[in-house]
Amino acid sequence: KTATCKFELRNVLYIKKRKSNNFNRYAQFLIGVHYERGFDITQDLEKAKDYYGKSADKGFPDAQAALGSRLIAEASYAQGIEWLEKAVQMVVPSLKLTLSLSFTVD
Repeated sequence: KTATCKFELRNVLYIKKRKSNNFNRYAQFLIGVHYERGFDITQDLEKAKDYYGKSADKGFPDAQAALGSRLIAEASYAQGIEWLEKAVQMVVPSLKLTLSLSFTVD
């Protein structure tokens, strides 16, 4: 049963990658999540950032937030904040709290 489950997950990932190559911003975001977290594939933060960037450039707010967080984790603060602000402008309520908590000055 485990082998069947892994096979099905690989098929789902393959389909997502095909959709991603067809410029589907949601699929690009999901591939980024898989790469960032190592779901069903080897973790690769650069590829995650690349896929988040493709989706973020198309205006997908979740990808904008993920890209912003990824950039901040890499100490690219100005770029990261810029992407988080874009996501907030797209009205992602949970990000308003994240942004304010992340950058509170004592």
